[in-house]
Amino acid sequence: MKVTMFKSRTPKKFNFKTRYYNPDEDERKRRLAKSMRTKEDYDFNADDFKDEMKYRWDLHDSVANQIAAGEVIQRPASAVKELIENAIDAGATDIKLIIKDAGKSLIQVIDNGSGMSPTDARMSFERHATSKIKEAADLFAIQTMGFRGEALASIAAIAQVELRTKRSEDEIGTQIDIEGSLVKNQTEVVCNTGTIFSIKNLYFNTPARRNFLKSNQAEIRHIQEVFVRTALVNPQLRFSFFEEQRQKFDLRITHW
Repeated sequence: MKVTMFKSRTPKKFNFKTRYYNPDEDERKRRLAKSMRTKEDYDFNADDFKDEMKYRWDLHDSVANQIAAGEVIQRPASAVKELIENAIDAGATDIKLIIKDAGKSLIQVIDNGSGMSPTDARMSFERHATSKIKEAADLFAIQTMGFRGEALASIAAIAQVELRTKRSEDEIGTQIDIEGSLVKNQTEVVCNTGTIFSIKNLYFNTPARRNFLKSNQAEIRHIQEVFVRTALVNPQLRFSFFEEQRQKFDLRITHW
């Protein structure tokens, strides 16, 4: 559309060369000016930032574990999955799962597996401490549910954990209490052969992650899916599931 050349009626943005009104003229000029910037326009002196750059340090293990926990333990069902898989790897034939408050107040897994020695029980909470592999070649012959050795360290970083375990050849077992990656207590205890792993107050020190959780019904549904899926592919084992002291599942051994 052409515009009549009267000064009083000349638009604010007017291109006299083409005699057309161009509303994008300012934007075009701005982009053109930006594209013509030279390298010197972006150069800076690193010495001006020395004060900000000189303070660097390695993260403490507890902080690193909390960061890793956000990826490994995304919800209570993730912790249930890790503990049940550990029980299966330990050779258990009877696995019991107990939860309260959709797993936020308590997740407890009881098994009759091989148990652990006092040293192995303590080492199991170290990052990347595993009995499943020793060298890279073992990665091509994995026959266990897990092998990285991150799960227990991640769980202990964001919960209050109690571990009771005993091997069949030992007369007495071991109890370890951990809170936020810090070992509070390690003592001898009388218990049956196997392992009792209790997770209390999940995400107690990461409230943002706890607030991210869905409703109790949704979290319980995720836990049931993990429990049932694991039980169905292991019919040679017995699985039982208790929620708020009520038995919901009792999946006994199936003989083919």
